[in-house]
Amino acid sequence: MFTLPDDAGASPTCPALGPVGPHPNGFFQDCGGGAGTIPTAADFNELILNLRALLARASVPGVKGDATMLWRAIEQRIHALDIPQQIFTIDAFVTIHVAPGGAAWPMNPLGGDPFDNLASALHWLGFYSITPNGYVTIQLATAFYYHSTPIVFGHPNGDRVTIVGGDTATTLLYFTGGTNGLLVDTYLNALSNLTIFGVKAPGTTGLIVTGTCGIYSAIIQGWDFAATVQGTGFLTFLQLYVNDGLTHGLNVIQGGTVNGTTLHCLEIGYGVGAPYYAAGCAANAGGTVWLDTLTCDNCHKGADISGAGSELRVHVIACGTVEGPAAIEANDGAFIIAAGGNPGDWHADPPGYFWANFWGVIRADNNFDATTKALASPPASNAGILGNYQSMVYVS
Repeated sequence: MFTLPDDAGASPTCPALGPVGPHPNGFFQDCGGGAGTIPTAADFNELILNLRALLARASVPGVKGDATMLWRAIEQRIHALDIPQQIFTIDAFVTIHVAPGGAAWPMNPLGGDPFDNLASALHWLGFYSITPNGYVTIQLATAFYYHSTPIVFGHPNGDRVTIVGGDTATTLLYFTGGTNGLLVDTYLNALSNLTIFGVKAPGTTGLIVTGTCGIYSAIIQGWDFAATVQGTGFLTFLQLYVNDGLTHGLNVIQGGTVNGTTLHCLEIGYGVGAPYYAAGCAANAGGTVWLDTLTCDNCHKGADISGAGSELRVHVIACGTVEGPAAIEANDGAFIIAAGGNPGDWHADPPGYFWANFWGVIRADNNFDATTKALASPPASNAGILGNYQSMVYVS
């Protein structure tokens, strides 16, 4: 196959092509009668390079045995030339690569040539629409990728894009400039197996979601605010780790929404003189957070849910050392609600405690363990005991 030689004798890279010969526009000649032209590898390699360039330009992946790919590539190019601004189309499942040593604009991204970083890959992808039959996986090789400016993800077909690293320990998007990290303002189907790393500069945020973003497993570490979801933003995740922050781990504000499985908060606002509202998980001004499990350790607070319309609904809470002294707090008309469970599913290490304040409500049902229930303020009761400015901790 001229586009994908794959036998044992194939060269992994294109050998150097020879200089132009004495007949630069010549043709092949039959070899009958002892004369004629004997094709060489260089002749076929030039053809291969041109065919691959055609496929790449039209975003048609080379597939062995596909008899339609060349005419589909030509049709793609014809349609692209029919419109004033060329928008190319990805109509298949493709993977583009990012790796150290890659290029800002590689020759053949769809053929495996890597980009130098994620920002370059997203810039290239911005020239392509992704059809309902298409899907793009951006595969990051394990490495530290250094960025001095934020990365904005705004692709209109981002629901068909996944960004995948090798693993969270060895694939780092490292933002060195004291700026924000990754901004998602449209729809990003998923992030997975990577870390968004900052330099703990005040006022910076590692992940900002004003659109929709999914996460399979990721770490956001070294920021003032690890992740902020705001306005119409929606964040969903299976495993999210927010580590080593100055103020908030997960920060959900102004009507933002989060629906996650497990949120791990470690070293958030701890030992740095953080403001009183600093917490591993924070929701304010109508922010809504639904979780299966919230774990916190060495945080100023585990959770701070504040303001009318703000809500944390969670099955399991495991809160270790806090500075608070409140470990989990609902105030100013906010709600913290048990999402079902068993006795002992909600726990805070003493002297940390659950605190409802200024018309806040904590509905624990039967989720408290015995020690945490005894320390709740106002006293945990099924009789609706009010305290701390008309607040309540309810148990069934």
